[in-house]
Amino acid sequence: MIARSLSARAEEHGLKGLANIILIGKLMEQTGFCNLDTMSKAIAKVVPARKQHLVPKNVEAIELGMNYKG
Repeated sequence: MIARSLSARAEEHGLKGLANIILIGKLMEQTGFCNLDTMSKAIAKVVPARKQHLVPKNVEAIELGMNYKG
């Protein structure tokens, strides 16, 4: 149920295929296991140089998950 909702939400925000990243943001908000700055730096570090253009969309997906009220 939540997966379909997050997939739709991802598509609505131009983040198709990033529902899993939105879910990580929700988990961060709920548990406090990591903050946005740390996660943003981690994403930038692990994404290969040729795909760095995807980092902002991933961070946007994390933020969307952190603010998700569903």
